[in-house]
Amino acid sequence: GGFNAIADDVELICSEDTEVWTYDSNGYGYYQTVSYASPDQDDLTFAFEAPNDGCFVFNTTGTNFEHGIQLQNACDSEEVLDCSVTGSIEYQMVTGEEVLVVIDGASAIDQIFNLSINEISSISAAYDVLPVNTTALDTTTWTESVSTDCGTIGTAKTYLWTATATGTATFDLAGSDFDTMIQVDEVICGSDNLLCNDDSSGLQSLLEMEVVSGADYLVTLGGYSTNSGIISMTITIN
Repeated sequence: GGFNAIADDVELICSEDTEVWTYDSNGYGYYQTVSYASPDQDDLTFAFEAPNDGCFVFNTTGTNFEHGIQLQNACDSEEVLDCSVTGSIEYQMVTGEEVLVVIDGASAIDQIFNLSINEISSISAAYDVLPVNTTALDTTTWTESVSTDCGTIGTAKTYLWTATATGTATFDLAGSDFDTMIQVDEVICGSDNLLCNDDSSGLQSLLEMEVVSGADYLVTLGGYSTNSGIISMTITIN
């Protein structure tokens, strides 16, 4: 689709907090949280009706300009269902339920965007199961690039992992031979139980997360920027 002779009719309500590497007056580097306001210029609205019960992902991957995506149940709704400036929303729907999908650009310039709506039918079939032995994972052939709140994980791969107990899971990448990053996401439609880590003070990452026995999680591993090598990871639950 494209923005062509349209107006700014809908206000997006979401914003994004991003960790940015910066330097203080003494030249010391550190991560600083920067908040970006929602894009709020020309926008288009589409209606989508769920053909069946399921988890649907509204994705604008491939859109090459700053934008946001928002779901709401009415044109004059004061409360939105969900909003994102990262280009993807997961939303659980029932058969016949209708939502309005708003694509909002950051400027009034006419531009082309992509919007896909797909059902997440079987998350387990889409990812490899995390190996039992994670002490020597070779990332040099991995090709994914995953955007996270901690920055982009380059040379990445995402695995499916099932928690074996309930408690605090520690994902420790100590022993890896390059600058690593990790993200863990609970496999629930629209879940906000997602954490990431990029240890800015060293090479190896460590992440702690509350998990539930039998629940599925997506574990994304990789390197900072284009770094790659051998990941050595241990997982303990206490």
